[in-house]
Amino acid sequence: MNDISILEHINNINNNGFTIIRNGVEDEVVNKVIAEFDEWASNEENNFKKFNKNRVCNFHIYSENTMNLVTNKYVNQILKGLFDKEQVIYSSLFFREGTAQHFHRDTPHFYTNPIDMYYGVWYSLEDIDVNAGPLKYYIGSHKLEDPIGYQVFNEVYKDVENKDDINIGSDYTCIIEYNKYIEELSIKNNLICVDESNYINKINKGDIIIWHPKLLHGGSNIMNGKLTRYSMVTHNIPINTQVFNAKHFFTKEPTPDYLKNEFTFTYIKYNDINIVNHWCEPHVQTSYV
Repeated sequence: MNDISILEHINNINNNGFTIIRNGVEDEVVNKVIAEFDEWASNEENNFKKFNKNRVCNFHIYSENTMNLVTNKYVNQILKGLFDKEQVIYSSLFFREGTAQHFHRDTPHFYTNPIDMYYGVWYSLEDIDVNAGPLKYYIGSHKLEDPIGYQVFNEVYKDVENKDDINIGSDYTCIIEYNKYIEELSIKNNLICVDESNYINKINKGDIIIWHPKLLHGGSNIMNGKLTRYSMVTHNIPINTQVFNAKHFFTKEPTPDYLKNEFTFTYIKYNDINIVNHWCEPHVQTSYV
């Protein structure tokens, strides 16, 4: 792999909100992972439907090849530098096709104490065609100041008398409004949008993208619905860090469990990297925001 230095990747993330590792994974590893996913997806019991924007949670625990993929030693060095401590793999998503997912920040979904102790890592498993819905993002959007979660909650539900009855975990209105606000702010600040109409950072098989939790990103429009976009995302955190969610992000006062911040999982170790053990098999996820 002919790539820039660890420090340059860290500077890219701090300055732009992301970095691209070119040729970060060998073709042999990628090919084995795709073959195993296709075999898994072909099993009717797993309920995976092609070209239905399905994605698979925690496929990384399925086989040795996927473990080799996500325990990338170069990624590990970069994340250790960013966290200034050991990093671990929290969870993952596997994509066969593009998602056309709207712009969003990961902060409410991976809400840590202290905040933003998280990075996303995207592994490209094929040359990503511009018409297949490549990753989209606003360069530098991680630097935009965001509203306090409860300010968004109050605005969204200002006409609701008893706000205690609202289940933020199942009502995605707050998340949608929060992301809409960040997108409007990105446009107002004339940030460069990288998408299917401005595919300035073409991603090829074996490339890896690491992004900041506050980078506004999503899936570009799918111009050709017959194309695949094989890729895998891992969600990475510092060791012994508990991950909370939107329910905690949008509350008025920090909840007792957030303040206690007790890590409740165990680890599996592979290639000297710890992986959070969720005690579950890979499973299909069909709806998301």
